[in-house]
Amino acid sequence: MQENAGKEEDSFYENDFEICNDVYVRTIEDEIPKLTFATKRTVMVRVLGKSIGFKVLYYRMFNQWNPTGGFRVMNVDNGYYMVRFSLENDYTKVLLGSPWTIMSHYLTVLPWTPGVQSKSK
Repeated sequence: MQENAGKEEDSFYENDFEICNDVYVRTIEDEIPKLTFATKRTVMVRVLGKSIGFKVLYYRMFNQWNPTGGFRVMNVDNGYYMVRFSLENDYTKVLLGSPWTIMSHYLTVLPWTPGVQSKSK
């Protein structure tokens, strides 16, 4: 009976989540599955001097950047957001583009690197 319980538990975890292959790298460390989110075509953004809601920020960035493909935004912490582009051209345009502003406040845009700290000092 316990064998079946283990199989049901595995099945529960496998079927409970839908994660796109291009968004993460799946590895196994010490027999424990580990997900590492990909950082390719990903930037970190923060509005300087103003706290802006997630939806407002998303739509303002979308309207300014006018991406050919889509992008996904994830709230990291302390006003920082991780933005992942589906196309390399959109990523390059935003990263190298002119200074971006949201509601008259500068938007910092930096390439995402593993281990980036979003803690305020």
